[in-house]
Amino acid sequence: MDLKDVIELVEHAAQEAGFAFRAGHPETSRVRLADVKIAIDEYFRENPISDSDVTESTSHENPEEHQNQKPEQAPGAALPATQFAQDAAALGSVNAQPEPKPTE
Repeated sequence: MDLKDVIELVEHAAQEAGFAFRAGHPETSRVRLADVKIAIDEYFRENPISDSDVTESTSHENPEEHQNQKPEQAPGAALPATQFAQDAAALGSVNAQPEPKPTE
């Protein structure tokens, strides 16, 4: 199984797990997530990552690539609390928090 196949499987299985969970079938969701774990474990057993691969991949990043982005657009940047609350509410999250009121 190549990387493309694993990624497609993970995306599909994660989507199915989400559908099952929201439909009230947590066990089906857990089974789909277990399928993801098995596929990922199998891929890395066949294609191990060495320490040099990890350090090499981070050293090739182009710093100018993210230079003109606003902080909230930068990869891995945290969302502002209000944006998080809006996104969570839009997704129907059970963990959605109300938007904090400004303190004066």
